[in-house]
Amino acid sequence: MTTQSAEIVRFDEACQMLRVSKPTLSRIIAGKIQGVKPLSCIRIGRLRLFRRETLTAWSLENQR
Repeated sequence: MTTQSAEIVRFDEACQMLRVSKPTLSRIIAGKIQGVKPLSCIRIGRLRLFRRETLTAWSLENQR
């Protein structure tokens, strides 16, 4: 039996990975930046979490 656990990244770590500010990442999640695909996250109350592979895939899709 194999189990795969996705690495979970917190909001501030996601900002560092994507090299954006916290307000910018919030706007990306909300889909408020024109020409940039919204980023999905896992919400638990106010906590926003991301899967590392989701961040990597999103970053590759939105490279210019």
